[in-house]
Amino acid sequence: MKNVFLHTLYAVAMAAIVSSCVEAVQEDAPAELLTPSISVGQSTSGDSFTVEWTSVPNAVSYAYSLNGASEVSTAEFSVTFQDMEPGSYNVRVKALAPDGGAYLDSQWGSCDFELVAGAGADSDQERLGKPELKAGNVTWDSFSVSWSAVEGAGEYVYSLNGGEEITTSATEVEFTGLEAGDYRVRVKATEGGALADSYWAAITVTVYSQDEDFSLDKPVLRVENQTETSFTVAWNVVENASYYMYRLNGAEPIQTYSTSVDFTDCGPGDYIVEVKAVPAEGTVYKDSEWASITVILEDPADPEDPENPEDPENPENPDELDITGCYLLSDGEYEYEYYIEQAGSTVYYIYVPYTSDPFEAVRSGNTLQVVYEPVPTDLSADGYGVVDVYMCAYHPDDSDPETYYLWPGEEPVWEFDTNGVTLVNGTFIGFIDPNGDGWLNWTGSALKAGTYGEKLDSSSAPAAVLSAPGAVKPSVLHNVAR
Repeated sequence: MKNVFLHTLYAVAMAAIVSSCVEAVQEDAPAELLTPSISVGQSTSGDSFTVEWTSVPNAVSYAYSLNGASEVSTAEFSVTFQDMEPGSYNVRVKALAPDGGAYLDSQWGSCDFELVAGAGADSDQERLGKPELKAGNVTWDSFSVSWSAVEGAGEYVYSLNGGEEITTSATEVEFTGLEAGDYRVRVKATEGGALADSYWAAITVTVYSQDEDFSLDKPVLRVENQTETSFTVAWNVVENASYYMYRLNGAEPIQTYSTSVDFTDCGPGDYIVEVKAVPAEGTVYKDSEWASITVILEDPADPEDPENPEDPENPENPDELDITGCYLLSDGEYEYEYYIEQAGSTVYYIYVPYTSDPFEAVRSGNTLQVVYEPVPTDLSADGYGVVDVYMCAYHPDDSDPETYYLWPGEEPVWEFDTNGVTLVNGTFIGFIDPNGDGWLNWTGSALKAGTYGEKLDSSSAPAAVLSAPGAVKPSVLHNVAR
């Protein structure tokens, strides 16, 4: 016998079924979920049947079993068995309670019936189409569910969490005055004349507590295509953002749906660009904080004047250091070599120990700001597989100056002088343990704010950059994200 399980939201007609459905007796337990009421229908082919049950308030899902077989979980209100042989069957269904909640699973509801070969051929009736549901306008205490009109339908019937079935001629319903929690709405098309009611369509909507913080992530900004008179500020897509607002030097914010903005015909000076992510109206999400980045455009140097202090070709110009090369950085116990090479007019690559590819950084003056983007690295030899390695800041909280923290999302800033580099806000290099054990790094790769690294006499990436001794838990595992 072949068993094919098709999860659906409907049941077929009850005609031509020889059945005896008995609801299991519920024990007197105040916190126990109600037992689902079960009905069974047979297909016109006589070799399949559908079991449908009622929605139970506060249930998160359901379990069913056919003829004592293993339990199968589902979030639907029905299940169809196809390619079945004639004979006797028993189906059990129970409602499942939330984990750790105030409710217990329900008692099993049970149904015994006989599948008759060839039965049901005269009971087939064409149905209205099933509505396609869409949730919207979700707030702290309300939401709406809408659907497109179903051809031939005169009205619709809907219910909330298995409650009263209400008839409406509209194609949208609104639910208000709600508490935080999950709500399941069912809708079917009806009044179709010769057409039978549609199958039930269902959708689950979550209403969140107003005390929860649903602020969008702050955009991570970077500078691209910088010239003497122009530049571009770009950022990654922020999840759940509908659009973005940006402003230049504190001016009125401007709306954009893009993830970059170009600034042209700019004179020499400092430019502060701020960007924030904005969610769609009618959602629980809030605007992100403003992200900020500073771009410095300098006066064009005169190549004919060797005394011009802003001449980039003047080797005596202290404002134009050659920051490429190898730097020795240490946490006081372990030493690693970091190699920097130039990749564009303001873009540099930082090769760090144990990663496959370099991190990208943007130069402003004699400062590099590392772009907070992952570098996929194969650590299969150490048992982790391919992981996303990040470089972020590593410094104390103002309220706890004795303890150092890693700051995911905060980009490290490296400031150079003629002899080396200072890690202004520290540098942490690591990844999230795929086994869920927090952040991991390599011993010595968590470098405190203010760490100074000496520039070495080396013109190529050292071998130490390419070797990987394995990852360990960092000495400080606090994951404090700003």
